[in-house]
Amino acid sequence: MSILEDSAGLLWIMALVPDPQWREAWRGITVVEGVELEFGPADVHLFDTAIDILDPASGTLVFSASLDAAGFGFLGDGVIAAYGGTPQQPLVEVWQLTLKGW
Repeated sequence: MSILEDSAGLLWIMALVPDPQWREAWRGITVVEGVELEFGPADVHLFDTAIDILDPASGTLVFSASLDAAGFGFLGDGVIAAYGGTPQQPLVEVWQLTLKGW
């Protein structure tokens, strides 16, 4: 979970939620009790990111969405970092989100 207060005073809240197809990500991966996995499913296949934007002054929910990405932190106003790639070749994606009409 990550929280950011933007320059307009809005609270951006990001949390990982299960991807609707997270079970599919485990197909073909054998889990043996007591043995550590070298590579499991990629986070991008296990998680989505829920984004809620709140106006603390009025107590209202301004915006809510789910992104097909495994976000892990805010880098600035509307900018998030998300896991991408594969377990063998991980990468970080940078997403720019814009709230229009506010």
